[in-house]
Amino acid sequence: SLRVELQVLPEMPGSAASDVATLVAPDFFCTTPYAQLVHFPRYLRAVKLRLEKARKNPAKDAERQAQLAPYERALKQLRAAHAPLPARGNEGARAPGASPAVEAFRWLVEEFRVSLFAQELGTAEPVSTVKLDRALAALKVGGGSTAAAPAGSKGPAAPAARPIVAVPVA
Repeated sequence: SLRVELQVLPEMPGSAASDVATLVAPDFFCTTPYAQLVHFPRYLRAVKLRLEKARKNPAKDAERQAQLAPYERALKQLRAAHAPLPARGNEGARAPGASPAVEAFRWLVEEFRVSLFAQELGTAEPVSTVKLDRALAALKVGGGSTAAAPAGSKGPAAPAARPIVAVPVA
């Protein structure tokens, strides 16, 4: 109901409409971890509060959007770089989602959005520009994968094992 409330607003700015569309994409039940679903009402209430505050002070909203923009761009680039390829021989099907580290960064960005635009709603975990910068640096250094070289080892990490793919036999 919150999503519908936001979608029917006639004066909804493009960035807020984009936020809602990204947050509640048509396949969000398939792509959203179950643990994150509980946070969606808060994320949508944050968008609604942002719109109310933006009407009163558009300059402050633009300033906060400028703080958020670098992380949104970085997330978009990371998702493009770590986009899953379709399963072999199944070009229309989607492979499992992006890297867990990239998805964790995505939820940090959502929490940062709440802390910027609707601080009174609170965040699920403490988040700041410092935390986002560290997470982004770790993703860029680690390549967004969860596999890393063991501590004290020299040279590159061994490649991650490829998952076993089971195909039904007709």
